[in-house]
Amino acid sequence: MNLPTQPAPRGPIQLATEMVAPAHLGGAIDDLAAPIAFWDQRMCNRYANVAYASWYGMTPLQMYGVHIHELLGEASFQRNLPSLRRVLSGLSETFETRLQNALGHVRDVQVTTTPLIIDNTVTGFSVLFVDLSARVYSEAALRVQHKEKAVREER
Repeated sequence: MNLPTQPAPRGPIQLATEMVAPAHLGGAIDDLAAPIAFWDQRMCNRYANVAYASWYGMTPLQMYGVHIHELLGEASFQRNLPSLRRVLSGLSETFETRLQNALGHVRDVQVTTTPLIIDNTVTGFSVLFVDLSARVYSEAALRVQHKEKAVREER
């Protein structure tokens, strides 16, 4: 009996999902409102859920293979390069930043980057966004209210 020596070919999105989650979770990851993506060690996209791809005006299939430099643009890529280098060296990181989406809307987000380590080798990393815009807006409004109150009290 001849048994295949290689696994059956699979599509790029299925492969990327299988790298990080069992097959039954792939659909769940796609359905999350939080933007999630996986990038390889060359910083090329290997998976993006619908929320992540939509953020950049693309579909998950259009995102596949795109280099992060192409996605972010020169200025944003250079600003994020130190963080990208850290995650590719095996360090997780969470930070807050401001990102512009495909429609030109600016959002304050918390970004978590986590290395994907297989057999003690960093093979890529995941990115998770949490939109903080409402909180940042509320905090700014509260600061303005406090300043206005202080000015009124000084009179």
